Amino acid sequence: MPARPRKATATVEVTYRTYQLPTAVRAAIKAARLHRKQTLRDFCDEAIRGELPGLLQAVDEVGIGRPTGSRSPARIPLTDDLIEELRRGSQKAGIPAAVLFRCCLQRSAARKRRRKLGASSPAGKFS
Repeated sequence: MPARPRKATATVEVTYRTYQLPTAVRAAIKAARLHRKQTLRDFCDEAIRGELPGLLQAVDEVGIGRPTGSRSPARIPLTDDLIEELRRGSQKAGIPAAVLFRCCLQRSAARKRRRKLGASSPAGKFS
């Protein structure tokens, strides 16, 4: 007689994936798991469910995510120094240079610039 399926979480099928993790991240995971008395499976479940929504929102705010709407090519003048800076940033962050460039443009365009306070402005008289 075959065993009846159980709904216990220990018997739910699991798929294993292999990821390259920095040694420091592995050590931090181990320390957090020991402190919280969690299995790796429980830790990963809590990490994904707890952190992913906020990360996705931050990715959207920064502009790293997939662009929405229609796109068209733009010819933009960049110096060799700026291109090299984007390349170095790409290598450091592990994000394509084109994505970093788009994020820089998006953040700069959205940034509210303050007006310079001068003697002729009302606020300049009191500062």
